[in-house]
Amino acid sequence: FIDNAKDFALDNANSILSMSGIEISRVSFKEDLTNGKLTVDNDSLIKNLTNSKSSRIDIASGEMLTVEKSFEIPANIDMKFVGSGTGIMQINDKLTLSGTIEFVAPNYRLDNGTIALNGGNLKINEDTTVASDIQHLNDSTVIVDTGKKLTYNGDVLEIGDNTLKMS
Repeated sequence: FIDNAKDFALDNANSILSMSGIEISRVSFKEDLTNGKLTVDNDSLIKNLTNSKSSRIDIASGEMLTVEKSFEIPANIDMKFVGSGTGIMQINDKLTLSGTIEFVAPNYRLDNGTIALNGGNLKINEDTTVASDIQHLNDSTVIVDTGKKLTYNGDVLEIGDNTLKMS
């Protein structure tokens, strides 16, 4: 366990933070990652995750990244799931999606907790499973590429007095 009072910051487009069976208190994305990424080779946990810039996450096949506390992907910010796919991100609380989550590798899984769609976009470029509950707070979009599948195993998705565009 690494109990860091200040963030471990991915602050360069090429920054790589590799986690292998470790728990870290604070991680942040401070620069748009074009080649850099957060990698998980063995089940790991981040207590506090901050996404002030676009990120890339690569979770090894069958491994899990757990995010303990609520976090947000702000408007105009992307979080891409890359690599070989089949990894799992477990959300212990709430992920508020005002920006974009994009799955560019196959068979990723979002598990547990709640994804709060707050004007954000969920882009499915490869087969993906969402086993988290989805809460719809503001007009949002779900885009599933032709020939790909989004499997949703969460609770009833109540659209409310908003528009949920699916294509």
